[in-house]
Amino acid sequence: MNTTCPLCNGNDTIKVYERNAMPFGFFLSSGLHSIKVDLKISFCRDCLFVFQDSAYNSPDYDKKFNKIYKRYQIMDKNITPFPYESGFGETIDFLSQNMDFSNINNVLEIGSNRGDLLYLLRQRHKHLNVIGIEPSDLDYASVVTVKSPFNAALFSNKFGLIIMRHVLEHVKYPLQFLFDIKKILSSRGLLFIEVPNLIRDLSDNIECFTPDHVNYFSSDAIKEAGRRADMNINVLKNGLEGHLMVILENSAFVESGGKVLSSRDLLVDKLRMYRRNLENIVEVLIKLVIRDDFKIIFYGTGNAFMWVFSKLKADFGLINHNILNHTLFCIDDSSAKYGKEIYNNIKIYNSEYIGDVIHPKVLIILCSFNREFAGKMELKVKKMNNISISDLRIMRPWEKIIKIK
Repeated sequence: MNTTCPLCNGNDTIKVYERNAMPFGFFLSSGLHSIKVDLKISFCRDCLFVFQDSAYNSPDYDKKFNKIYKRYQIMDKNITPFPYESGFGETIDFLSQNMDFSNINNVLEIGSNRGDLLYLLRQRHKHLNVIGIEPSDLDYASVVTVKSPFNAALFSNKFGLIIMRHVLEHVKYPLQFLFDIKKILSSRGLLFIEVPNLIRDLSDNIECFTPDHVNYFSSDAIKEAGRRADMNINVLKNGLEGHLMVILENSAFVESGGKVLSSRDLLVDKLRMYRRNLENIVEVLIKLVIRDDFKIIFYGTGNAFMWVFSKLKADFGLINHNILNHTLFCIDDSSAKYGKEIYNNIKIYNSEYIGDVIHPKVLIILCSFNREFAGKMELKVKKMNNISISDLRIMRPWEKIIKIK
């Protein structure tokens, strides 16, 4: 029986991706915590919405992830000092260029984390009254922050601008969530949404489908969400990091003409090619390690590492090889993790430890699906001049392996 689409309530849905026992975990105050999800992804052929079937149909999903989000630490202060200007500059520029802030006074950010975005936004527009709401128990916030999951009943005032940056992909039943937000959005108030662009991510072969994301948006799907919430789309842009950035206005939807579902064939083709490309890249990696005797160093020990490692562990196991026998260690840029162990007693060191490697062939896997972070990690490896490794290669999952030495 097909799952009902949580956006349009249609029944024309199909399964497009599955991955069993996919881990989700990260370093918390009490150490490493991890859960596993049997991931199932479905696609609605009516509205082009892609969603995590396993999250919508699991009685335990909300309980598990609400507990995790309570202790969520998305920004490591050892790596991203406050305020993280380079991480939010494009968003602030986009907002400033596409709305008149002289007509906006009260701003709410849902999922504000440390408050970097609100802090930087107020630096540019000093008259703004800003407040955040954040479900995690962070020990630091730079702006007034309500520590709670979003609930419209918590606010008595209306807001001229509400910001949701990388939130809507985590929220089950996004349409109902948008209607709840409208309760505290002023007449003709603006809602800014930033979410990963599914088509761009599929094209880049990054890990698109993860346990914490329950919704996956193409430009057509985000337009459909706005239309169904009876909001007008003022601006829609694909950002430099591959994210969709959209400004919705709290006013009756006006049909702009043309067929909304313009990318159905493109999306179907991207989903099909994504599965094929992923398996091809993993096959190349396994041959490099086993046939050519390369050893692996994992750079990064967050969720991206766990997704990559668990995938490779399973695929190596299919040919009776243990990936641990081919792994040297992990490196990380967070000094708080040095000397600790992850997964099956894999040690974590700083990047300088690569200089002590005597094995002549090494593959460094850059475990980040954030394009900016992965770029910085790649540059850091390329600048290392104390390496005695004769054949050094790097890979951004799940892209092509490149030789750098």
